[in-house]
Amino acid sequence: MKKSLAIFLLVQAGFVFSQQSSAHDDAQLYRVLDDGVWGYIDSSGAVRIPPQFDYAFPFRNGFSVVRRGSEREGVRAFISESGDLITDFRFDRAYHFVNGFGKAVIDGKWGFLTEDGETIVPFIWDAAGTFREGHVAVGTGSFRDRRWGLLDTEGRLVLPNVYRRLHYAGEGFWRISVDGDSWALVRPGDGAPQEFPYSRLGNFTAGYLVAERRGEGAPVYEAIDSDHEVVYSSRLNIRTYAEGIVEIREGNRSQYRRATDDTIIGDSEGYAQAGRFANGRAIVGVGDNWRERKWGVIAADGSSVVPPLFDRIERFTEDGLARVRVNEMYGFLDTSGRLVVPAVWERTGSFSEGLCPVMRDGKWGYVDSSGTLVIDLEYDGASDFVDGYAVVRVGDRSGGTRYYIEPDGSVAFGRGFEWAYAFEGLLAHIAEGDFNEGAFGYMNREGSVVWGPRN
Repeated sequence: MKKSLAIFLLVQAGFVFSQQSSAHDDAQLYRVLDDGVWGYIDSSGAVRIPPQFDYAFPFRNGFSVVRRGSEREGVRAFISESGDLITDFRFDRAYHFVNGFGKAVIDGKWGFLTEDGETIVPFIWDAAGTFREGHVAVGTGSFRDRRWGLLDTEGRLVLPNVYRRLHYAGEGFWRISVDGDSWALVRPGDGAPQEFPYSRLGNFTAGYLVAERRGEGAPVYEAIDSDHEVVYSSRLNIRTYAEGIVEIREGNRSQYRRATDDTIIGDSEGYAQAGRFANGRAIVGVGDNWRERKWGVIAADGSSVVPPLFDRIERFTEDGLARVRVNEMYGFLDTSGRLVVPAVWERTGSFSEGLCPVMRDGKWGYVDSSGTLVIDLEYDGASDFVDGYAVVRVGDRSGGTRYYIEPDGSVAFGRGFEWAYAFEGLLAHIAEGDFNEGAFGYMNREGSVVWGPRN
């Protein structure tokens, strides 16, 4: 992995956190395993839900799933942060609440529950998606012959189970097909479509969707906005549409055109590869041989912001930086095209909290957004900063020592750990001993162990 070393993933003993949070929530609950059973503690280390389950998932959106019995034959229930079971143990499978609804399976049939544990969608469906904009796709029949329909939050079927394909397209629209070849774009309140005029439909991105409509002789390609209005159409293949600029693909070349007057933007001969415009910039590739292709950046007026000199340019992130590669070395561009971090690093992580881990000659340190090395190359492993701390390693992966460091490079908490992980709210996971069979615990942001390593 290039973003961070694999040692920092919480993949052992079931400790997998779905996201990193900077919100210091005193009420947040953390899973613990004690003498073979699972429960939950709060950020002080106090037991909030006593260990009693054969497995427990992390809390999300105020709810979690717990299991009694083995993974294959056990039954599951939903539990609230108060420790109350909101259902009994009757589900073969159960999934976290998303958009206010929990999804579960009983005897191979799917259904949904409300947050008070009431069944809103009966357990009669052979497959089910996730609620989006107040609707969810449900399927009947075997995998090969399955037909899909659409339910609302009252469990009512607003589109019948007759569609071979039914997917959420964004902006309140769903794309549906009876045969898998002809498509329609519908809002649930509009009822079942009478026509299926499209041979291809994408998803809305930045408020626009690209479609291929059947025409006389040759298809017509369209860019459609969230009002279902066609903002641009062409007999040439439209690949992307964003910020008023359309990417046309013909043969092995991509060309940009301004939608208002159809004028060509950038190289009139087009590009071997082209990306969607975002924040007035697009990444383009030059060279028919993909192995030797070079990458640059153009602006919305077609001017070259970055000449095509790089072996790779990744997308610009929210901090306005894009990682680049040249001659197997990495650096970072800003949106003006300046190489603010010279491409002199063998590996890098990502910028977070103003710093990025970088590696050369096997040693890791950190640079700031000006490219200045602010934490020396002295570590054998390093992760991105998360909520004020980064985890670094001295020594090899299996026998090294991990430390938490602060943005000024100082070691936090005055000690090292055999295993250490990013903070999740107010607590961080620590471990001792063999990685597969060691003892796991939690430490707070003052460096005190609130749950002594065990199991």
